[in-house]
Amino acid sequence: ESTSPYRVCWKNEYVSSDEDWEFVAANQNGTITPRTGTSMAEFSTTTPSGDVTKFVTPSLDISALNHPQLEFYFANVSWLGDIDELRIYYKTSATGAWTQIGMDYTAEHTTWTKVTLSLPNPSNDYYIAFEGTSNYGRGLDVDDVWVGEGTAACEAPSNLTASNVGSTSADLSWDPAATGGPFEYEWAVFATGADPDVDTPIDSGITAIGTTTATATGLTADTMYDFYVRTICVPGTQSYSDIVGPETFSTTLGIEDQVFEDFSYYPNPVSGTLSLKASQEIQQVVVYDLLGQEVLKNTPDSLTPTLNFHNLQTGTYLMKVTINGAVGIYRIIKE
Repeated sequence: ESTSPYRVCWKNEYVSSDEDWEFVAANQNGTITPRTGTSMAEFSTTTPSGDVTKFVTPSLDISALNHPQLEFYFANVSWLGDIDELRIYYKTSATGAWTQIGMDYTAEHTTWTKVTLSLPNPSNDYYIAFEGTSNYGRGLDVDDVWVGEGTAACEAPSNLTASNVGSTSADLSWDPAATGGPFEYEWAVFATGADPDVDTPIDSGITAIGTTTATATGLTADTMYDFYVRTICVPGTQSYSDIVGPETFSTTLGIEDQVFEDFSYYPNPVSGTLSLKASQEIQQVVVYDLLGQEVLKNTPDSLTPTLNFHNLQTGTYLMKVTINGAVGIYRIIKE
């Protein structure tokens, strides 16, 4: 509209001409008038063909949108079979390269036609260009341009499952999007309670097209995790479905943790005899002073051995216990 403070922020970017987009009240034969308001944008030249100019939005910050979307209406009435053409481009920074989205709109549209496009790779310095190619038609007309939060461009996966969960890894699986595809999927595992929109995942990845399984590694034993997945609607872009999750799971105890889960010793501090107890035979016990010198050693091969601390000086010691090949280190205080 002529009263809009944003109209002056749009810029012409010449591709193969110095012809401008203009704001008009009707196309060249009066068959198209503004869909709303009193003005619409039009690209029309008197050159038979070949003039190309992009009409570029001001910088847009769409980084906070989950499903950024462009919506607009266009018409391109022909003149004796000559039709002006439209193409849509975006770039993620002022110095970035233009990338086309949507299709080549080269067929005639004699009434306002609505187009809705997902905007890939959102950023805080985003630009959209309406590229007009003049073929000596009645003009390429655009009106009611809108950018905002849209709906997901594809369906989300479902039925998330974590299986074969070990102490440091877990197998992940899900059902594919119900329609469309096959798709790539982006999965991520977070510490329980983390925000998947802002927090850093413990492990994550992108599957091959059509693959609905993954393995998370680098996890910590006996720890709770949240698992999320979303569909990548267009490979190589940030056009996603809604994120699905969390599926919460817990890793198992590590081998050493399992061995020492039932291990105990008492009393501590100790003045004389230290009693040890385990569910598997204790193979060896070695006691060191804080200088690393061995002061006591025993190979009991027993579930309930004892150690004689009577002759050791008062102070702090480290006790290394070996059970079924696994080793645990414990701090003992001698009174």
